[in-house]
Amino acid sequence: MSSQEHIGYLIARTNQAIRNRIAEIAADYHITITQFGILTHLYHGEGLDAHGLVLRHFKDEATVMSILDRLEAKGLVRREPNPADRRSGKLYLTEYAESFLPELMARVEDSERLLAEALPPGAEAVLRNGLNRLYEIASGRTGP
Repeated sequence: MSSQEHIGYLIARTNQAIRNRIAEIAADYHITITQFGILTHLYHGEGLDAHGLVLRHFKDEATVMSILDRLEAKGLVRREPNPADRRSGKLYLTEYAESFLPELMARVEDSERLLAEALPPGAEAVLRNGLNRLYEIASGRTGP
């Protein structure tokens, strides 16, 4: 089997193509794909702390903090003290971020929908289940 037929290669190639599509859409709003990911997590989980983002975004804490610094400098995120834990702060989207993020997310969803519609009937569910199973095995969360 050639390396271009390996499952990992096919997944990585597809992932890169999808990320490129999302990056192009995000660039229209002057943010990166990584910043888009953080903003999306905040949109769905207002008041998260940095640790919550680390767990959701598969990035280390230093990287997430750096991304948050850039988002704050762009006026997209604000930090507020956490009354329950003075060592951590809560993160919120600004009004500016909330003004364009729904449109941006809708454009990304449209892109995702086009991909799903290209599959034969029933294949999307099989693909999602298969990818989740491969993730579990590859990450050591379960055996084959």
